[in-house]
Amino acid sequence: MPAFPGKCFYCGKELKGRGVKRHFRTHLRDLKEGEDAFLILARSGLFWMVIAVRKDLLLEDLDRFLRDV
Repeated sequence: MPAFPGKCFYCGKELKGRGVKRHFRTHLRDLKEGEDAFLILARSGLFWMVIAVRKDLLLEDLDRFLRDV
């Protein structure tokens, strides 16, 4: 992943691309008991985002989120 800066919208921390996945894993540990999630990396050229997604999320909801972004 490129080292271009980004921002975690969950906590507001400024991040470099290389540390994003590690940073989001800390948020995944904050999930409630029994709540499972995974990370999705989406990128195109210089643009990227990492999305933490609950496993019970419908693809329709993920599609709507990505279109809104």
